[in-house]
Amino acid sequence: MEAKLNRLIEKCSIREMDPDEREELWKASVARYNARRQEEMRAAWASYHTGQAERHRCTLAMPRRHVPEAKLRQPDARRHMTEHLGRLAALRLGELDPEEAAAVEAVDAAFEGRLARIRGEGRR
Repeated sequence: MEAKLNRLIEKCSIREMDPDEREELWKASVARYNARRQEEMRAAWASYHTGQAERHRCTLAMPRRHVPEAKLRQPDARRHMTEHLGRLAALRLGELDPEEAAAVEAVDAAFEGRLARIRGEGRR
């Protein structure tokens, strides 16, 4: 029994490494880990950007007949809204006659109703 114990102790003492050797093995292990992780990150990056390119291709393939029309209407909508807000301010200040005030209130009510429908607050 004692002989077996001595052999086991000898094996363990032989296995003990020099601290420099242990550090070199540790550095090699870290380098392998970093290389593997970098490769995984590169593969994930490539996969993401390949998918993103496909999503952009799908978006660009969609019919665009409504886009130019909407872009043409945008400046008009902005101008109309600015004018309407100016008339609303004049209404609040009491600067409009009753007929103009009624027209502004009607437009404002229609606008508020449209916003409510967009928000899902009103009936369609």
